[in-house]
Amino acid sequence: MIQRIQTLFLILAVACLVATCFLPLGTITTDFSYYQYNAWSLHDTTADQQTIQNTYIIGLLAGILAVLALVAVFLYRNRPVQSKVCMAAMLLNLVLLLFISVIYPDLIFKKLDVINGNEVVLSMWCFLPICSALLFYLASKFINKDEKMVRAADRLR
Repeated sequence: MIQRIQTLFLILAVACLVATCFLPLGTITTDFSYYQYNAWSLHDTTADQQTIQNTYIIGLLAGILAVLALVAVFLYRNRPVQSKVCMAAMLLNLVLLLFISVIYPDLIFKKLDVINGNEVVLSMWCFLPICSALLFYLASKFINKDEKMVRAADRLR
């Protein structure tokens, strides 16, 4: 059934992932400028709004995860596949978190000449993928619980 608690968890995961696409993930402050890091780019927030580095991989991963969550909502008739989709989305979500918190700030932004060794200060919004991973886990747990209940009811017949 579509009106189960796991549907609510999956819809909340979609909301977290869509918010990740549009909210700022971090900032970099240098002596001359202020840079903002989001799911699509690292850009200068001064008057020219120049893009320094594209980070579209984060936006694409968040979009793919949101689509996977919506697909999982409509797989309610096939609970084992729905659970596997949730587990795969949880693993992909951890890859997204790795890109947001380690790969781009520590490996890619540090090599840019414009940044000059300044640190990336992550915002509270960069932890939304942790919430969505937790929501995927809870959805998978309740999907498995429903599957056990259905199997127990089938055994009684």
